[in-house]
Amino acid sequence: MKHNKYFNWVCIVLLGVVVLTGCKTTKKVHYFLSESLRKTNYHISDAILKLTPEMSDKKKQALIEQLTNNDPDERRAGIMVISHGKPSRWKITPELLSVVVKNDRDQLVQTIAIERLVVVAPNKEVVTLLNDTIKNSSKGIQLACVIGIGEIASPKSMAILQEQLSYNDHDAVRRAAATALGSYHKKSVVNALIKALNDDAFEVHYHARLSLIGIC
Repeated sequence: MKHNKYFNWVCIVLLGVVVLTGCKTTKKVHYFLSESLRKTNYHISDAILKLTPEMSDKKKQALIEQLTNNDPDERRAGIMVISHGKPSRWKITPELLSVVVKNDRDQLVQTIAIERLVVVAPNKEVVTLLNDTIKNSSKGIQLACVIGIGEIASPKSMAILQEQLSYNDHDAVRRAAATALGSYHKKSVVNALIKALNDDAFEVHYHARLSLIGIC
């Protein structure tokens, strides 16, 4: 009986330790998420305040509320507002979209921002931003970045696409790179595409073959 009581007390103590540890871990995770969200919202709000001096305070606040809304649909709608029609001629649009690409925590919001950024500002700075975004991103974001880079023809874009074709871990991303390289009539591109014919993924070597046919 004494052994049973001792065993029961040990179990209770261990259970208490597990519960307390779990609570602390949960608090840490919650704090990390809250802190990450605060930083994201700060970057976006700060960009709007700095980049829109001509806007009224009321319009600034409305835009901040939309782009920092907890609902991803609202943030997507905000992106469309700043990148379509008359607002697309704002000088602030590329900078603000860049902030969203770097800081938003929703993959679809980031993807739409990438797509719109490539349309309104197809320049080398955007290529650099997208190349940096590829690192440590999900497959979906990497794919959107490679497709976007493929839309901005330049020597730097070509080099990035060759690198992604050769070394990216995701089939869909390598396939997008193979497709985009079809617009470059360069020996290094041809060599990269020939090498991709041996890719294990059918979609990759198939699109590499199509690009080679188009180039040659």
